Amino acid sequence: MRISIVPVPFDANNSGINSTVGAPSYVEKNGFSRALFTLGAVVTKEQVMREKDFVRTICSVQNSVAKILRRKEKCIVFGGTHTVALGSVSGALQVFGNELGVIWIDAHGDLNTHETSLTGNVHGMVLAALLGVGNRSLTRLVKKKLPAKNLLHVGLRDADMAEITLIKKRKLNVVTMGNIAENGLADCVKNIQRFAKHKKYVWVSVDIDVVDKNDAPASPMAAYGGLTYREITHLAKHIGDICNVVGMDFVEIAPKKDVQKKTAHLCAELAASLLGAIHSWYTEKYLKIHTRRAQSSRVL
Repeated sequence: MRISIVPVPFDANNSGINSTVGAPSYVEKNGFSRALFTLGAVVTKEQVMREKDFVRTICSVQNSVAKILRRKEKCIVFGGTHTVALGSVSGALQVFGNELGVIWIDAHGDLNTHETSLTGNVHGMVLAALLGVGNRSLTRLVKKKLPAKNLLHVGLRDADMAEITLIKKRKLNVVTMGNIAENGLADCVKNIQRFAKHKKYVWVSVDIDVVDKNDAPASPMAAYGGLTYREITHLAKHIGDICNVVGMDFVEIAPKKDVQKKTAHLCAELAASLLGAIHSWYTEKYLKIHTRRAQSSRVL
């Protein structure tokens, strides 16, 4: 397996403790590439994209992702804010078109437009723009739009009324935290199985704020009530087991908010699972614990 990592430390809004600019280097420093090496993968780290201009950033990400995927390599994009997914997903769409399914794992809808947004933050408009909805300043950057039927949104727990209206109008496939609280991951599993059957390629976009604050404290919008460690890791493993994941995003990580490197280590574990494997530090730790227990049992 050949994997290319694309670091995009783009953050137009946050500063101080909520800044996500240092996320790519932070996660890398805490063993992200090393975890992928243990899968037997050949890992290439692309040049860090330090564009300050929004449009140039999106176009650069788009071109890089398309080139990587055309080389038949897996691609991992690290933000920055979820804005970078406008480039990564549109780059994947250029290569795979309607054969690409997108699993958007996020606490927020990202389905606002310039007209409906209460904040004006572009990272809250990204998914709408990928679907071809919103101001032309964003939609024109997406050469091949994402068909509504090719989207699965998982973990939604905070949506504006305009986003809910768009979900209903476009009949978007959304599994909310309410659905998960009621049915566990059953709805997710059913939809992922459909993706595996009908979508030849899958891109997974993970906003870390979808995970509960206890397990991923580094999000600028970290909150309680999100997916637990158990839920997000099982979800990633199921996706990796049955889908052909060609690439993924990890975004909205504020290094200064992390606690005991929980979020950095979680990203490494999720990436390995989404690629259909478990990295060896996890396996070795598990085996050592159970070997000691087995030896103790024999002594007794």
